[in-house]
This record gives sequence, structure tokens and C-alpha cells, in this order.
Amino acid sequence: MPPSSHNRQRLSTLPFIDPKTICQHLRRLIRHQDHLHQRDTPQYTHMVIREIGQLVEEASLRLHADEHPPALLILQVITDVCTKQWMYLNDIHGEVSAFFQELACVWTEALLTVDLTTQERKRWTRQMTSWQARLGDWSIGAAFDAPQAALREGWETLALQRVFQGTSLQQSVWDDEPPAYAAVLTHARLTVLEQREQFQHYLSLAKAEGLTRAYVTMLVRQGQITEASPMDTSILSPLRMPWHWLRNCLSMVNTHTVSRWQSMDSLLKATACHWRSGFVITPGP
Repeated sequence: MPPSSHNRQRLSTLPFIDPKTICQHLRRLIRHQDHLHQRDTPQYTHMVIREIGQLVEEASLRLHADEHPPALLILQVITDVCTKQWMYLNDIHGEVSAFFQELACVWTEALLTVDLTTQERKRWTRQMTSWQARLGDWSIGAAFDAPQAALREGWETLALQRVFQGTSLQQSVWDDEPPAYAAVLTHARLTVLEQREQFQHYLSLAKAEGLTRAYVTMLVRQGQITEASPMDTSILSPLRMPWHWLRNCLSMVNTHTVSRWQSMDSLLKATACHWRSGFVITPGP
């Protein structure tokens, strides 16, 4: 998603951060756990992950503001330190694993956003492979499969182009069973397409991957809900309601109304729950 006005204001006040300073700070932060009693390490790990997560968020903000070089640099420093030092953190509650999953998601989006040369792609591929090797066979290493795929496949695969052009004869961009990283890669692609305002490509991909809520949400935002044709039964089945009823209902919904709900997802759930009764779906106060 594009940065909000609050985040844009925050971004404008962010100072330049020296990568060496970030690196030294993160190393000291992580290695300090060696001096703690074992019972205190889970709480300390929570604090460390939260602080590192703020740096990842900063990189994401810069990425969405088209400040690509500093965004990649911050992500590179964070990933380099964390893949070397992660074993010093206590992952008893799964926070370290969850952090690497989130970090990989940001990397996937970044590598799909930045216009990389062939040489840059090769360099980042080698770097990702190196980071993944540090994590060995641990499950957290698999998180980097998604950014690796972003580098390898990008936007150029024939199946993806067919989906964009509306000439695909299959429901998905995957020829066979979707890989484990498919959801992460697809979400990153949708995020970048929305950032670039390539809304028709967004709709085509969301529909091909059966992402009902993402598809319908974008239709509403683009004012296209009344022009849409019924989606396949497999796509509509999560809502358990007729397409024509959903279309007629959402045709009366505008972006302002949607924003009054906690999320588009909550609106769709309410719509699906009450469609048989003919209730008027209105947001709470």
C-alpha cells in the first residue's frame, strides 16, 4: 500500500542512517542476550525483534516513497546481521521465525519494485543464496524462497503475462501445484501493482489466484463492480452467496462507505452473512 499522510510526514523527518552504525547497533543489541539469565531471554528477544522491525518498517516506507537505494541498503544491513546472529535470540515463542517471514515479504516486494539490471539480479541472487545458507536447513531459511523467486521470475513469466493479457486458459499463474512461497509472491505482486496504479493487472492476478476479497475490494475502489462478470464458482464459494446479489449490494458502496468499516473484509463478511435476509448492511458508529 502507498504510504499514508502520517507515514509520509514521518518519512520526511527520517535522518540518513549510516549502514555501519546500524550494523554495530544491531550486533550489540543481539549479543547482549549472552549476559542475561535464561528466564529473561524471551522478553529481551521480543524487545529486540520489535526494534529491528521498526527498521524494516522504515525501509518499507522508503521503498514506497521511491527511495529505493536507501531502502535496499537498510534491508541489506538488517538481513546480513540477523542471518549471522539469529541463533543468539530465543525463539521459544516463534518471534524470530515470524520476523524472518516478515523480512522476506518486504524483500520480495522490494525486488519486484526496483528496476534491476541483469547484473544486479545476479548479485542479489548470490546474496540471497548466501543468507539462506547461513540459516541452513532450518524452516526460517525457506522464507527466502519468495525473494529468490521474485528475482528469478519477476514479471516476465509467460504464465503471468497471459493472465495480464486475459489469454490464460488456466485459473492460476502456476503450471503445477503452487509452491510454498506462492502466497507471499502473489501478495507482493499485488502490492506493487497497486502502488503502480496498474489496477487491471491487479484485478486479473487476484481473480486468477482466487483471491476473492482482494478482487472485490479493488472492483469497489475502481467503481467497476456493476460492470464485472460472474467469477468462477470456486472463487465465489468462500462468500457462499450469489454473484449477482454481491454485485448489486456492493454497487451501492463507495470508497467513503468502505473506509467507515474496520476493513473491506468485515464488510464482505457482513454482506455474506445477511444476504438471505435482505438486511441493509450498515457500519457501526
